[in-house]
Amino acid sequence: MTGKGTLASLKKDAKEKVADVLIVDSFGKLKARPDDLDKLRNEFPNTIFLFIFQQTSKRATKGGAAIDFDCSMRIMCKKNEEGERIAVMEKSRYGTQGKIYA
Repeated sequence: MTGKGTLASLKKDAKEKVADVLIVDSFGKLKARPDDLDKLRNEFPNTIFLFIFQQTSKRATKGGAAIDFDCSMRIMCKKNEEGERIAVMEKSRYGTQGKIYA
């Protein structure tokens, strides 16, 4: 699914179970507040929400520190020393912290 989404359209998609996983790129474009993430998780516990966040040049998450604190996991996408694109699990509540996905 693609297009310009809103928090209301995201809730509608979750309610209608259009997919098990809903991906939002990026959270900033959704015009939602950080506490809206908790509300979504509580209202739709069987839906996986994957939000992509932008970072500042100092690696701070745009949208505030509350988002970093409240998320279940944080994956940083970057290039390794060989120039390959990788994803590193920086934070995880599921025992996978430090795992690297190539």
